[in-house]
Amino acid sequence: RPPRSTQGVSSAASDVYKRQVYMLPSLKVGVEKQVADIMAVLKDKKILSMMSIVVEGKDWSKDTKKNVEFLKSLVAEFTKNKLMLAIQTEAGAWTRIMGQSTDFSKLLLWWVKHDKNPEPVKYKAFGGWKAPFAKQFGSANLCENSVGQNSHYTCLLYTSPSPRDLSTSRMPSSA
Repeated sequence: RPPRSTQGVSSAASDVYKRQVYMLPSLKVGVEKQVADIMAVLKDKKILSMMSIVVEGKDWSKDTKKNVEFLKSLVAEFTKNKLMLAIQTEAGAWTRIMGQSTDFSKLLLWWVKHDKNPEPVKYKAFGGWKAPFAKQFGSANLCENSVGQNSHYTCLLYTSPSPRDLSTSRMPSSA
């Protein structure tokens, strides 16, 4: 049986799931092994995606400082692999697991609030995040699998200049 951190990653290879993959990290398995296992599956299945690290559940230490250090190591290891990262959590779980840490507020927040409302209403800042990038507002069954129902709120733009912008002899459009 594969470690929890890689469960479900293989099934994410279908075209429906190529956008976002999540992991349930384990303090019982080394950070390097968890990241290597996940990256091997992602590369093998040619999945280019965002990795959401789920910070909820019972598999965390009662020591919030230990959890923060573990998550810092996990983020650093994924960053070496140039994978876009998000933290998937809700305020109560974050506070119970990470205390008042704001160390991860530069990462995207995938806010969990199963209220069946796709809008980010009633969001109260926590963990240093002023607003969520996305919200998981429910779940549904799809092809015999439970999938999250999500809304995205932030547009991530690629701001490289277009070839047209690099042209030196371009006439203004009003000419």
